[in-house]
Amino acid sequence: MPYWTGHGGITPPGGDNGNPADYQCAAGGDAGVGYVSYNSATGINVPGQAIAVQNCINNNENNGMTGTKALWWPDLRTNQTVATLAIMVRF
Repeated sequence: MPYWTGHGGITPPGGDNGNPADYQCAAGGDAGVGYVSYNSATGINVPGQAIAVQNCINNNENNGMTGTKALWWPDLRTNQTVATLAIMVRF
């Protein structure tokens, strides 16, 4: 599905941090974990979102938000309003 960038854009705060697979904190900075995280205690892969939220809160990079709002999300739109103006000139 095509998408367009909204007001907030698709670049995280602070720009490119070099870790595109990791979640980004709302105030900028890397959350240190991606979609899946390896749990070394159990040897099992676990969802990384809850760990990323906690990392952002612990590093105070959450803009005072809790839950998934502590993470940065791209502002994507599936529709776009466009106005087109055309002028035809003949010589």
